[in-house]
Amino acid sequence: MDGSAADSSNAKYTAFELYVPLPYRSLLLLNIGLFLWNICLDVFAKFRIDFTSVMGLTHPDVSPRTMRGRSRTLLTRITALNAANYLTYIFLMNMGSSSMIVELLPLFGIICTFSALLYPSILVGGKDTPEAAYYRQTWSRIIKGNIDITRRTNDILLSDTITSYSKVIVDFLTYLSALLLGYRFLPSEGKKLPEDHMSLYNMDILLSYYPSMVRIRQSWMEYKEGRKGKSPLYNCIKYITALIPIIGTVLYRARYVSTLSIWYWGMLINTTFSFIWDVSNDWDLGVLKGLITSDNRKGPKKDSEVFREGLSFPQPYYVGAVLIDMLLRYIWIWRLIFPPGLVSSSHIGSFFSLLHTTEEGRLILEFLEIVRRWVWIIFRVDADYCKLGTDKKDIPMRAV
Repeated sequence: MDGSAADSSNAKYTAFELYVPLPYRSLLLLNIGLFLWNICLDVFAKFRIDFTSVMGLTHPDVSPRTMRGRSRTLLTRITALNAANYLTYIFLMNMGSSSMIVELLPLFGIICTFSALLYPSILVGGKDTPEAAYYRQTWSRIIKGNIDITRRTNDILLSDTITSYSKVIVDFLTYLSALLLGYRFLPSEGKKLPEDHMSLYNMDILLSYYPSMVRIRQSWMEYKEGRKGKSPLYNCIKYITALIPIIGTVLYRARYVSTLSIWYWGMLINTTFSFIWDVSNDWDLGVLKGLITSDNRKGPKKDSEVFREGLSFPQPYYVGAVLIDMLLRYIWIWRLIFPPGLVSSSHIGSFFSLLHTTEEGRLILEFLEIVRRWVWIIFRVDADYCKLGTDKKDIPMRAV
């Protein structure tokens, strides 16, 4: 097919849709998450945090050093595979190919990525690693909404990470449903399915809530088990409040309400609850403790209690993490300040007005949520590591 034919068939697509189509955004964000996980491992190693002990991965053949090395090798090969996949798509797209192979390329990339994560020997070679088997067991539990109380940090880290990928999961399912229905998402001469087709039956927001449902069930199981007091119950309520903006969206789409007021109030409640929980419970910092947790200590606080005893990082790091978590959790407020369709004379106003309405803005928001989650992981692991009561001076060599 010549160039003019290719231009004609792609005329209905924007440049962003051509070069960063929806399924490749899912693959890109997945790859970014793997990169950020390796950054986390490097941070843990630099500050001598034995993350394998925190995760309950105490196999004699696994140390933080060997795990970091294998993880870095796997990341390199997955990235190379996905880059080759994307370049193949660019080549075929510019050639004007309408083959179904083009449509299946991102699906192939996602399948290969998850296969390599579950069975890294596919790309790395050698025998199956203990951490890969451990990872598969974790996935098997959390998909069902179960949790291993003895390895709760490990299960919670993966479960909460999936909640941050909820919109990415919906994007991927949107693409997959298009394939099953015989539509096309990538530039082609076939019939194009609108990217928001899943919103017709509110399937997008219902599917995006599934990770929160998993965390609700896990928290309820912890509460019934009884070791953590009422803390898991509060956590369960936190995830239930995420239903309020979902209900507001459904009512607005069905025209039962004329404004998004319920959505805004629901976001305010859930975001505030979640932010306080991040700082006071997950990171065990005293600055917000007692607002929604059962910290009933009497008497004046020492300055160190604002942070807690036993910090792995310098105090400014914690201040920065709290600010990042707050800014990214409340980023939705810009939708209220600069609503969609607002004509603004400033570049900042125009940017935030488009952030919640364009595909480019959606990608930015999904990326920022993933970044926020990996910041959360670093300080969550730090808090749980300090709770182990390990003296850093006596950390064995397997921990670095």
